[in-house]
Amino acid sequence: MATLQTAARRHRGIGAALAASVALALGAASEAVETPQVWHPLATFDSADGLPQNNVLALAFDADGRLLAGTRFGMARYDGVGWQAITIGADQPPSVGALAAGSDGHLWIGTGGSGLHRLIGRDTAATPVSGIPPQDTVFALQPLADGRVYVGTRQGLHRCRIESCEPVADTDGLVIRSLWLDPGPDPVLWVGTENGLRRIDDPEGPEPRLGPVRLGRADGIPNDIIIALRRWPLPNGPLWIGSGRGPARYDGERIRRWSTESGIPTTMVMAFATAREASGDEVLVAALRPGGLLAFAEDGRWRQIGTRDGLPDASVQSLVRDPARGTLWIGTQGGGLARTEPGRWVVFDERHGLPDRNAIALGFAATRDGGRRMWVGTTAGAAEWREGRFVELLPFSHRDRRVSAVLDLADGRRWVSTERGILLLRPDGAVAAELTVDNAGLPAVWNDSLVLRVLPDGEEEIWIGSGHGLARWRERDGLALVAGPEPEAARAQVRAIAIERTDHGDVVWVVQGDHLSAHGPDRIERRDECLGGETANDLAVGAGAVWLATDREIVRIEADRCEPIALPQPNLRISHLAVHDATLYAASQRGIWVVPLDRPQQAVLHTLADGLPALELTPGATLAVDPAGRVYAGTKNGVAMLEPVVPRPRDPPPRLDLAAFTGPDDEAIEPNAELPARAADASFRFRLLDLWQEHRIRYRTRLVGLEPQPGPWSTRTEIAFPRLPPGTYRFEVEAKDGAGGIHGPASFAFSVRAPWWQRPLAVGFAALALVAAGAAVGRWRARLLERRAAALEAEVAARTGELAEANRRLAEAAVTDPLTGLHNRRHYAEIESAEAERIRRRVLDGDRDLALLVAIVDVDHFKAINDRHGHAVGDAALVEIAARLRATVRGSDLAFRWGGEEFVVLARDLRRGEAQATLGRLLAGLSGPLTMATDEPVPLTVSIGASLFPPDPDCDRETDLEQAIRRADAALYRAKATGRDRAVLAMRSPADDADDWYQAIPRPPRSPSGPADAP
Repeated sequence: MATLQTAARRHRGIGAALAASVALALGAASEAVETPQVWHPLATFDSADGLPQNNVLALAFDADGRLLAGTRFGMARYDGVGWQAITIGADQPPSVGALAAGSDGHLWIGTGGSGLHRLIGRDTAATPVSGIPPQDTVFALQPLADGRVYVGTRQGLHRCRIESCEPVADTDGLVIRSLWLDPGPDPVLWVGTENGLRRIDDPEGPEPRLGPVRLGRADGIPNDIIIALRRWPLPNGPLWIGSGRGPARYDGERIRRWSTESGIPTTMVMAFATAREASGDEVLVAALRPGGLLAFAEDGRWRQIGTRDGLPDASVQSLVRDPARGTLWIGTQGGGLARTEPGRWVVFDERHGLPDRNAIALGFAATRDGGRRMWVGTTAGAAEWREGRFVELLPFSHRDRRVSAVLDLADGRRWVSTERGILLLRPDGAVAAELTVDNAGLPAVWNDSLVLRVLPDGEEEIWIGSGHGLARWRERDGLALVAGPEPEAARAQVRAIAIERTDHGDVVWVVQGDHLSAHGPDRIERRDECLGGETANDLAVGAGAVWLATDREIVRIEADRCEPIALPQPNLRISHLAVHDATLYAASQRGIWVVPLDRPQQAVLHTLADGLPALELTPGATLAVDPAGRVYAGTKNGVAMLEPVVPRPRDPPPRLDLAAFTGPDDEAIEPNAELPARAADASFRFRLLDLWQEHRIRYRTRLVGLEPQPGPWSTRTEIAFPRLPPGTYRFEVEAKDGAGGIHGPASFAFSVRAPWWQRPLAVGFAALALVAAGAAVGRWRARLLERRAAALEAEVAARTGELAEANRRLAEAAVTDPLTGLHNRRHYAEIESAEAERIRRRVLDGDRDLALLVAIVDVDHFKAINDRHGHAVGDAALVEIAARLRATVRGSDLAFRWGGEEFVVLARDLRRGEAQATLGRLLAGLSGPLTMATDEPVPLTVSIGASLFPPDPDCDRETDLEQAIRRADAALYRAKATGRDRAVLAMRSPADDADDWYQAIPRPPRSPSGPADAP
């Protein structure tokens, strides 16, 4: 479970916006709307996610699509779920500064001070390669097509096979920092040294030799130390050179350099990689230490990307491009890893010029040249986007005003609604007048909405929505209040207002109080039936319809029809709406739904894991879409932007990895294996090796021979089946990637052998023996048949009873864990639906404070107990935990052994306010030393993750315990990540994934000799 939660956590780092609106920016042409542009959003990973260390020196992909990261203290492999450490040598993990995948599937590993190693397939331990002194440092690797590899070290150049290495003539004493192979009929190996650029001729031949070419600082390269090499564009583009003082480019005749005169800082260029921009153009990316990244176009234009733009560290040391997804992985010196991730939200805040990160409104204002420009209102003033940065929107005298709406008229005048009234600005930006409640009769001090309606004669009309009614302004008439749909509702709150452009003129749609009305040029139409008796929160116009958000649904309004649209979850409590083309964006308390209008059931909920800085939007006009389809959302933590992209199809399709294990030591099972009856436990681990939006990957499994149909889609990546009865089985798993593509099924066949007394031969032999004995006894005692008939009948009845009892014990054994005597996971599956329905029914019947507490208990450091004291002590610890569970839980509660060192407790009919005390009692009752007769006391503590079902009294989001188990699993991960020996209660869905939604339970005091008394 910990690895699953690591996979969920890895996306918590918010990829900030990489601003590209600079004078030398690459990419798309100017648009009618000037809004913040981005190079790429970023997802981040660090040592808290399982990376060995945050100083990432080298990156590479293996043949199966896993990422390998070399760090200052060892290396690890990432499969989309978690990081797996790779062992190199027997001592402390060395620094890993070079990685390369060979053509034969081997991975070559260059270390600092431990020589050269290789890794085969799924192995977790690397093998040393002879021929390079172990104390040598490997800086560079260049594989060849025949499986060999060139190795650049501090002491020269070597060419290596799997078995051994041999030095290349004339390179002894050269410090080799980088390598690049130009293949073809006449291949050339370029060698970057600490004394300039050199060349190896005939690198694939029997006797490679150092050529006469030697280029260095005197020839135009910024520095003689050549750290990185890359030819781009392939195959015949120039050779790009990363030196100790900046980049250069060599076209075979001339060298062009970039340095401080070009605006680039004097810095080391550590690596090159190609990347594709959001515009689709390919660029060459250079890693700088320090300085972040440089993105080059083919013509030499560049832009710099740094920490202000979202990189976790200003010093970048390694780059690699995912060959399947095209994303770029970025290794930094102290901030771990970053990855470009199309389809992820990026964030703008004070770093980009906003007065404050708490955004209360946003939209698009007119510019003098006829375009439009994005503006944002914050709690400390408003700003608009100009030339790559937010600048103040209002004159200095009014700079701190809170702006809720901006509206531009055709003559260049601007209306700005603030917390003190409405400012009227001249075309030059100066304040011409200020309208207030006192001097103009505004309906309220703070007026939330300003919309413009153009009348058939071309006259402009401004509609003003506020908390105390609706007003309208015309040049000839001035300001006047607009009567509501009902006379008594004239001063009711205007909850939402929107303009619909029609062939017959503009229609103003207004939600005021409990009424919905459409104000046309010549009449007002009531549409209260579309509300369905619910409270409306927002209106949006687009895709040929008017869209209405209520607390329970989204309604599409067309002509005289009001049609709710079906989303994957009911009762969404939508607060904001925006529409662009055929996509609806709906903000809720759980995140932002992206709804394709032609298939709304495939809507996707975007949460913190997708880069949102907060789950809820701030009240007001804080959701908008620009003409290019970019979505902007205002939150308490900044303005988030999403640039919708069509995900690049993965080529080739990702591998669905499946492995099977049995026994307490997780012994691997081979396909079609036959398990003995005494070891009829099987567990399966599966991974979709797709390193893109991993948090959206879902799995669906089925054990054919035991389960009639596949289970629901879930994030679980392993599953166990204890005490399987004899039979033939096939485990199947399907995976759904982040874009919704289905992969698999992958399958694994195996069987469980019957006990010897249940095998056909034994049963047949026993039957024959019984028949023979019966015949002999019959002949011998024929004369006694009548006398014995009654006795025989009684004996048969007794045997029948014994058989029934044996069957009952067998059925009980099938749902009982043999070690602890607790019910097992199979029994949980049998009662899960009934328990969920029972508690939901009681809550719906009126007992709204009632809930089922779902708690997952995990024994801390259980592997260490097994390793130090032996498996017998480990089994004794599990038995002791089970005994403590029985003594701690109430008589009505249910306890299960979930698998391994995990247990599940269902505390039934619990008052929601009793959850903390119940978890405290569990924590105190289960933790305490385990005393063995022949050993010292063994420390024994547990970590507990828990959640409530249903999560809220409305019972409108979940119908089974699957989500409750997932929330408890997330809470368990948090308990372990924060130090173990504690309990954490999940207050909301794990997709929320914010600290605010988890409650740590204080650990009750206990004596050093054993568990504390239950509170």
